[in-house]
Amino acid sequence: MRHNALKTIQRYGMLPEGCRVVVGCSGGADSIALLSFLLELRQERNLTVEACHVNHLLRGAEAQRDEEFCRQFCQERGVLLHVFRENMAEGAQKAGCSVEDYSRQRRYIYFAQLTPDESDRIATAHHANDLAETQLFHLVRGTGSKGLIGIPPVRGKIIRPLLYCSRKEIEAYCQEQGLSYVTDSSNACDGYSRNRLRIHVLPQLEKINPAFVKSAVRLSKQLQLEEDYLEKQVEMAEKQICLSENCWSRKGFISLHPALQQRLLARWLQTSGADCSSKKIQDMLKLISENGAMELCRNHYLQVTDEQIRLKEAAKLQPFFSVPMKVGDISLFEGKILRVQPLDCTKYKFFANNQSKALKNVLDCDKISGVAVIRQKIPGDAIWLPGHSKPSSFKKLLNQKKVSLEERSRLAVLCDEKGPLWLEGFGVRADVLPSETSKNLLIVHVLDCDNKNKK
Repeated sequence: MRHNALKTIQRYGMLPEGCRVVVGCSGGADSIALLSFLLELRQERNLTVEACHVNHLLRGAEAQRDEEFCRQFCQERGVLLHVFRENMAEGAQKAGCSVEDYSRQRRYIYFAQLTPDESDRIATAHHANDLAETQLFHLVRGTGSKGLIGIPPVRGKIIRPLLYCSRKEIEAYCQEQGLSYVTDSSNACDGYSRNRLRIHVLPQLEKINPAFVKSAVRLSKQLQLEEDYLEKQVEMAEKQICLSENCWSRKGFISLHPALQQRLLARWLQTSGADCSSKKIQDMLKLISENGAMELCRNHYLQVTDEQIRLKEAAKLQPFFSVPMKVGDISLFEGKILRVQPLDCTKYKFFANNQSKALKNVLDCDKISGVAVIRQKIPGDAIWLPGHSKPSSFKKLLNQKKVSLEERSRLAVLCDEKGPLWLEGFGVRADVLPSETSKNLLIVHVLDCDNKNKK
């Protein structure tokens, strides 16, 4: 274990001389071995070694036992121990995610609080078996080559010196050093996805290939090498197509290899804080081939013109509104008024005879279902416009007209119990169109005081 860990530390420059390193310590064999190993290096590398234990408050007396074990282990060796306690089950429920994911996020938040200086390091005890397990987990859930790296040896301040050491090597080290440790009983429970992989799947794969974990390590290292190369290619490609900040040449982007296209878009998704999924990237590629705009997340959207691809920040989104429809002027927000007026049938016939553009904003109020309200668009909105063979989603209509995210947040939508019956700029739903027998007509238009025009 020592040999492999030292090679990993040196290869990735994990421990600059004189740095302060905080070790995540659960009390299990892996973290105890890591802490003990770093204490061996403390004098040689002039390290300040501290430890952090997070009590998840999930296993009652056993969790308290683990905490006390870590306290005693660190006290005997003169190691400063930081302890955090949080009920992860309650937190996960409030956050709407799994206990596993929530606990992982919270641990790293605590680690970050303890390492404010740039030179500080956070050492976690992930090992080769964890790496193989993570690769399988990503593969099962769906991933690309980056996901098959599994666990990176270094990510920011986080270092993993034992990443290429097997569990057997770690346990052998503990035995050689006479190190005692605790065992988490939940590791034997197959109620968690990762535990099922560890308990049931990995042993079967090792029956096929006893060196499966070593093979997983080789794959991870090779993919990490290729990832480093591809990231440099992406940086070069972005410089070639970049017109200005967050603006690319559409022609230049289309000329790139699809692998570079996808990685460039993934970067933008990460920058905007949006979900970086394969589907989202495919949707972006489709938009780039067609022109238009699409929302990436609440604060950013992608806008594509004939010449450019832009990542735009939506800094002026209007808060959501929903008000009952009434005849007269309805103030939606500052600078925008919706005007709903009765329309004389003879005037409608005049509009019809002259093919006026105002026709698309005229509706038969007797055909409205239930109570009508005016609101903004919401996900899933669609409208069956006159002359169309089927309902069209707002998303498709707005993309075709290249309407920006800011403009979309200002659009007025008139709805009844059936759904949207009028969309600003597009007109009324087919089934509320006036007919020769219509008696009560309304005309709807928007007064946009900011732009001084009527729609």
